[in-house]
Amino acid sequence: MNSDVEKLLPPARHERWFGLCFRLIILALAAFWLFAPPAGGAEPLATVKAAATTR
Repeated sequence: MNSDVEKLLPPARHERWFGLCFRLIILALAAFWLFAPPAGGAEPLATVKAAATTR
């Protein structure tokens, strides 16, 4: 019965703000994760020298 009542009542103002802020934080974290350079001391591919092979 509680779920039926919750469906009929509009969400409270603070609940809407909480949901909006939560989604914005998740989107910001996802964008930061996508655009952040990888961690570690790996050299860029442009500075890595190819190994010379002999036949």
